[in-house]
Amino acid sequence: PGWTFSDGSPVTSDSFIKAWKFGALLSNAQLGSSFFERIKGFSYDEDSELTGLTKVDDLTFTVELTAPASDFKISLGHYAYYPMPDSAFKDMKAYGAKPVGNGPYRLISWDHDSRIVMEPNPAYAGGRTVANKGVTFKLYTSYDSVYNDLLAGAIDIADAVPDSFLPIFQKQLGERAINKPAAYFQGLAIDVTHEHWKMDEEGRARRAAICRAIDRDLICDKLYYGTRTPAKDFTAPTVAGWTAEVPGNEVLTYDPDEARRLWARAEAISTF
Repeated sequence: PGWTFSDGSPVTSDSFIKAWKFGALLSNAQLGSSFFERIKGFSYDEDSELTGLTKVDDLTFTVELTAPASDFKISLGHYAYYPMPDSAFKDMKAYGAKPVGNGPYRLISWDHDSRIVMEPNPAYAGGRTVANKGVTFKLYTSYDSVYNDLLAGAIDIADAVPDSFLPIFQKQLGERAINKPAAYFQGLAIDVTHEHWKMDEEGRARRAAICRAIDRDLICDKLYYGTRTPAKDFTAPTVAGWTAEVPGNEVLTYDPDEARRLWARAEAISTF
């Protein structure tokens, strides 16, 4: 109750429902549209309204998913789920150039390809306390430039470290360096519609052979210098419900001899 956007307009359940429906609609081509795929009514193939969103009153709405999802509550912190004021839908291009939010900061200026200046939002009604006079986001074209400015003290925070600095960033930055688990997953995918790689005995053996041939521990240790962890699932350990005990994930364990046996089994069925 009483929560407003930085332009003074009220934040209501419609602020979320309209924003989510806009973000999910195929023809709007929003980069975060995939975040709505678990909500009833979503479609990758045609314009389809999110029928899983139901308004209860001005401060309440319900969400119906197509299947249970243990991480849905956590995912709601992503920008794709932010509410938008009614003014956004009158001119979305203008809103994109000067967005209005309901968070602890509000936009002051945006010098495209250079910097974004924010100041504390006096209308913010949330539980976080702004402990500064504002934040300036500097925009870069390379992470090397970002990192060099970080070392020089020209910026306070960077959200990533260039690969070339992974071996030394913790020593260079000292207490400023952060290396903690995050809710990210990186992987390689094989198209199971291609010949020899399908969901049959040959394809399963061949894909398992590839998995067994990859030394993930060595890659994480030597290539990423301990800033990655070998995956055991398609989700990360930071996601609620994660477990390393996934049936079938033994193929993720490096075993070159088993890899050769599996490949030979696939070859015996059909030569690649």
